[in-house]
Amino acid sequence: MMTSRDVLHTLQRIWDVRSPSRWQYEDIERAELVGDYAITFHLRRPNRFFLHFFSSVTMSILPWNVEFSGRAIVGTGPFRMAACTDQVLVLEAFDDYFRERALLDRVELWLIPEMTSGERQYQLPALEEASAQKEQTGNQLAYQEFGCRYLIFNFRRPGFQHHPSFRKAMRLVYDRRLLMRQWMNSHAAPADSFLPEKSKQARYPETSLAEAKALLEESGYAGETIQLYFCDKQEDREVASWLQQRCEEIGLQLSLHAYCFSETLTRRLEEEADMLIAAEVLEKDVEWGLLRLFKDEGTFLYRFFNWEQHELLEEHLRDFVRLPEEAERARIIDRIEQLIRDENWLLYGFHKQKEARYHPALKGLSIESFGWVDFSKLWIRR
Repeated sequence: MMTSRDVLHTLQRIWDVRSPSRWQYEDIERAELVGDYAITFHLRRPNRFFLHFFSSVTMSILPWNVEFSGRAIVGTGPFRMAACTDQVLVLEAFDDYFRERALLDRVELWLIPEMTSGERQYQLPALEEASAQKEQTGNQLAYQEFGCRYLIFNFRRPGFQHHPSFRKAMRLVYDRRLLMRQWMNSHAAPADSFLPEKSKQARYPETSLAEAKALLEESGYAGETIQLYFCDKQEDREVASWLQQRCEEIGLQLSLHAYCFSETLTRRLEEEADMLIAAEVLEKDVEWGLLRLFKDEGTFLYRFFNWEQHELLEEHLRDFVRLPEEAERARIIDRIEQLIRDENWLLYGFHKQKEARYHPALKGLSIESFGWVDFSKLWIRR
C-alpha cells in the first residue's frame, strides 16, 4: 500500500541521484509527513506548475523499502511489470490499482528494430486465424506528435559553429522544403517551431547555395572537417548523407558519425560533435514539455547550449511558472523560439506524421503523450 513515506522517498531520490529533472522541484523549501496519507510541501515562491511537475513521469512514485531496479520497477499504475528484457516488456493488469482495473489482462511491447520508425503496430495474436487475416489490412490511426526533428550546434565545443555566418550558411544548406521533396513523403511537414500549428503559419523561402557559400567564406572556414553526429537509424542516416552532399556543393567537409541510442546520454556527444541531428517529442502537456526541453539537463538543448545561452533562456523563463494566464506564458515561448530562429542556435527541420496500425477488434485506442496509447482503456470486441 502506497503511503506518504513513498512520496517523500521518491522526491528525495530525485535529489540524491541528481536527476536531470530535479529543477522541477527546486521551489520546495521543505516537506513534512502528516500521517500515512498526507504530506505538506512548503514552497519558496508561488508555482502554478507544481501539480504538473508532480504528475509528470519523472515523479512516478517508488516504494521506500524496495531497492530500485530498471528491470523490475514497482509503481502505482494500472499495470505491473511482469518481465523486461532488451526485446520485450510484459505488463499485467494490477488488480489492486486504486482506480478502475485495466480492461486488458496482459500487454506485450516488442522492440522490432527493422520496423519503420514512424509506425507502431497493435496486434491481437491470440485471435483465431480467420480474424488474423483481417488484421493484415487492419485499421490505421494517423497522428502528429508535438515536437520536431532539428539540427543543433554544439556551443560547448570550440569551432566554426560559434560564428553567426557559419550557422546562417547551414540554415540555407539544411533546406526544409528541399528535404521534404527529395527524401520525405507525405508523412512529414517542414518545421519552424517545436509546435506543428506554429510551423503551418510560417513561410519557407527558396534558399541559395551560392549565398550559403559566401556566408561560409565570411565565417573564415578554410576546409576544416566538421563532425556531424546522428542516431544510427535509417531516417537519420539518410538525412545525414543528404546534408553531407549539400555541404560538399559549397566546399564544406562533413565527417559523419553514427551513435547508438544507448549512447544518447553519454559525454561523448558533447565532447566530439560539432553538430547533431536530433529529434524532440513533447508531452501532451505541451507547456510542461517545453519547460522540460529548455531546462532538463538530459536534453540536447541543455547539453549543447553554453552558460551564456542558458542565462538568456532563464531570463525569459524566470517567472513562467508564476504567470496565471496561458496567453502570457505562450508569449514567453514565442520569444524564446524567435531568439533561437534569429541566432540559429538550432535549425528546425520537420515534423513527422506517425501511424498506428491496429486490429479492427481493438477498441478504445487514442493517442497520449509520446505517441503511446493508454493501454488501460483498450478493450477487445469479440
